[in-house]
Amino acid sequence: MKHLLTSLILFALLSCEHNIPIANLEFNKVEKNQKYKNSYFLYFSSDIELIDNLSNKHTGARLKCFFNRKIDDKDFTKNNGYTLSSVQDLQKITSDYLPSSNSNLYHYSVKVRFTGEKEGSTAETLGEREREKEPEILKLLNTKPACLNCVVTAVTFMSTTNRYVSNTMCLPKKELKNVIE
Repeated sequence: MKHLLTSLILFALLSCEHNIPIANLEFNKVEKNQKYKNSYFLYFSSDIELIDNLSNKHTGARLKCFFNRKIDDKDFTKNNGYTLSSVQDLQKITSDYLPSSNSNLYHYSVKVRFTGEKEGSTAETLGEREREKEPEILKLLNTKPACLNCVVTAVTFMSTTNRYVSNTMCLPKKELKNVIE
């Protein structure tokens, strides 16, 4: 009984609502990763420090970008076609990497790649899926609106219901398309 009570108290404490301010993100630039095909480096800024704030009660802080729609909680639990997602943790960087950056902001880079599959895909290997993906991505980059909607997101250690989601950042499709082509 004593262990059950301790476990319940611990669970309640760990799954509390976060009190981290909602970050406002600002796109800086995107670059092709010269070392690995089909991945890119995305640089952005935030009005709050993200890494220390999120590592306190959250795990897996990631950047995720969606095509052509507003973001809601269901976007993180179901397959919604193609997304641009981080494949590493956020990295804090100095403003030296950025053109004319605001010194009041915190600056980050993250390695990203497109994830998801074409609906009805019959591709059997990773290579086939990657070859199938590029023309589909380029087609989506030519549609309106002109931005991918990106957020920084993280979950608490014991619960996915207390997900942290930043405000939406506009990643201009034109910038990404220029890097891909």
